[in-house]
Amino acid sequence: MSDAAAPRQIAVVRTHDELHAALRARADQLGWTRTALDDLSGLANTHVSKLLAPVPIKRLGRSSLGPLLGAMGLVIIIAEDAELLERMRRLAVAKGHGQRNEEMARNGALRANAKPAKSRRGNPMLQDPALASEFGRIMRARQLAGMTPAQRRRSARWAARSRQRKLRAREPANSKPANSS
Repeated sequence: MSDAAAPRQIAVVRTHDELHAALRARADQLGWTRTALDDLSGLANTHVSKLLAPVPIKRLGRSSLGPLLGAMGLVIIIAEDAELLERMRRLAVAKGHGQRNEEMARNGALRANAKPAKSRRGNPMLQDPALASEFGRIMRARQLAGMTPAQRRRSARWAARSRQRKLRAREPANSKPANSS
């Protein structure tokens, strides 16, 4: 973006839905097909159509937002809404949220009072052994559903060999009867 030409305001966006509507309007304004935008942005074929559909099939994300903005000649400028900011400040004071103390934050004092991070193993099915077994069966069924028949055969062969190794490991090393002489 050059300093010589100030960017022209196309839309004011406060929500994801408003961003979606603004991008749809911009694409229509340019008069380019969704296929052309796919090509210009470097996104997969029909991806822009799915992003900009009236009811989106795909959502804008890390890998699609930048290329789509670039293809439409857009940039996002973050601006302060003074009225909204003042309302939020009054609300923060009313709820008892004070200003962040940078010195305390550097010393870790604020982290000591913070809530502990949730464990990734927070799934209730994994906490109860009976449910964990069921969860494992469900996940294995989902895994198998995504495999080709050849992959399932290879997996079954591997499991059978693993079971055989475990059985051999349990057998005593010298299983022949002792010779009585």
